[in-house]
Amino acid sequence: MSSDAAQKSLPQADHSPAVGEAAVHVAGLVKRFGDFTAVDGLNLTIRRGELLSLLGPNGAGKSTTIRILTTLLPADEGEVRIAGLRVPEDNDRIKPLLGLVPQEIALYDVLTVRANLKFFGRLYGLGGESLNKRVEQLLEDVGLTDRAGHYAGWLSGGMQRRINIAAALVHDPDIVFMDEPTVGLDPASREAIWKVIQTLKARGKTIVLTTHYMEEAEALCDRVAIIDGGKVIALGTPPELIRATGIQTMLKLAVDGDSARCLAPVRALPGVNEVSGEDGQLRIYTTAGGRLLPQVIQTLQSAGVEIRAAEVASPNLGAVYLHYTGRELRE
Repeated sequence: MSSDAAQKSLPQADHSPAVGEAAVHVAGLVKRFGDFTAVDGLNLTIRRGELLSLLGPNGAGKSTTIRILTTLLPADEGEVRIAGLRVPEDNDRIKPLLGLVPQEIALYDVLTVRANLKFFGRLYGLGGESLNKRVEQLLEDVGLTDRAGHYAGWLSGGMQRRINIAAALVHDPDIVFMDEPTVGLDPASREAIWKVIQTLKARGKTIVLTTHYMEEAEALCDRVAIIDGGKVIALGTPPELIRATGIQTMLKLAVDGDSARCLAPVRALPGVNEVSGEDGQLRIYTTAGGRLLPQVIQTLQSAGVEIRAAEVASPNLGAVYLHYTGRELRE
């Protein structure tokens, strides 16, 4: 599906706040690099205290958008407001409100973990006992108190990313931007960072998270903005996005014998939209969700069909992304 076609079918349940009440407001944002348009008329409003994911493949414009919103890169066109303040006119007032966790590790390998955090704290004008307390709290938050005296360059990639997050939080920003904070990490390291993000959200921080991991967006975010070609082509909570697409649940059953003879009785059930069966595999498509499965099982058993396995394949963000863009999201 083209971006233009997808734009026409966007979920309408957004109810965005007024500009002054929003943490971030973006209208008509454009950024070009020569003949290439990285951000192409992007519109987005992010609520205070929400965790919003920018979901899209590499090259979709996510990182460029983050760099503009954090005042690191000027836009060519469009309006950006952070907490009601204008970029770039009010950048000096905006910068203390923001924390940025970049994709790249931005630490000093030859400094200890604690020394790194103190260094970044001093860049924000912090010092003395208040900085010392803040650093110790952050070490506890990211689970690295026992590594505080270790050189940052000696630690694993997952630990370095947690330090990266702590460095972005040392000045206690209101809005935190995280650009692919778990990219390339093993599952255990990724889960550790998820816990840090969830703690921040519980404390009322506004968080903007870029990712191309579907499960990360589903697990963490209040709303998801699917970005493709430098535009937001769909926006909403994961359930809103799924409902808006009308994607069906698939019930998959493995049966003994000729699965074709099962089609007629199952097709007659209310809520069944499509049925197919071959090689002992029965696939049933429905908008009724998994609650239809007990009826299907009962119908098959009444027909003398033995069921070896059953599975409910519910629609997810992967299916939503495929619906809006016409392709799967890959790294």
